Amino acid sequence: LDIWNIANGSLENTLTPLGDCSADGVGAYVLCTVPASGSRRILALDNPDRIVFATNDPNITVISPTGDSYATCAPGSGSITYKNYDSGSVRLAQPCQPMFYRPDGLTLILQSGVVIDLPGGGTSLTFEADASGEAFSAEAPVTFFGPDFIVIDNRVFDSASGQLLAVLPVSGATGFSLSDDGLTLNVLTAHGLEQWQVKQ
Repeated sequence: LDIWNIANGSLENTLTPLGDCSADGVGAYVLCTVPASGSRRILALDNPDRIVFATNDPNITVISPTGDSYATCAPGSGSITYKNYDSGSVRLAQPCQPMFYRPDGLTLILQSGVVIDLPGGGTSLTFEADASGEAFSAEAPVTFFGPDFIVIDNRVFDSASGQLLAVLPVSGATGFSLSDDGLTLNVLTAHGLEQWQVKQ
């Protein structure tokens, strides 16, 4: 992992053996995987030698886009640990599963479709799951938050009710955007750009 100073173009630090890294939205922390073991590390970017979180075994860990927390769990365990860097940890009574934060960092969306309010851990909404009990299938889904809908991979949900509105016949989506008039969802895939009408 190379850490660069964008302002002056200099290489600040190189950390090994880390790979598959992603930073939060404010550039405070980075989450990395140790390739040999699949274990995870969270490092503070202002001092990359300081490990904020580490596990010796493969686990599921996500960092908040707002740079103030993370959530983690061990596969097969019956709970998820939410950790705010300033105010401590909360054990969430949900089985370990893939999850992701909303962009505002105030909720976690679980693979089962359950939406957990943070930091308290209450559930405010459940997105409609498929026959296998999953609202999304990928461990790190591609998401888009529209004005009144949410796209998770190829599934479109009503953001207020959690109802599944549509399943787009696309695979391998890598990004989404909404047209300026709010009427067209642009979906970037390996095959190019696809466009779908989202409102009438």
